[in-house]
Amino acid sequence: MRAAAAAIVSCLLFLLPVFAVWLNRVITDTDTYASTVAPLASDPAIRNAAATLTRIYR
Repeated sequence: MRAAAAAIVSCLLFLLPVFAVWLNRVITDTDTYASTVAPLASDPAIRNAAATLTRIYR
């Protein structure tokens, strides 16, 4: 039981810095963020969803 708990904690402790590095490189860098999100603006499904949500919460 302790080994399983240690394995789970180890995995979580590994994933936290990985997420932090991703967050730093993608979200906080404006150029990278824009190039990652820009293709979503041309996706009809995303545009329809955004239009629907805009009408609902207006």
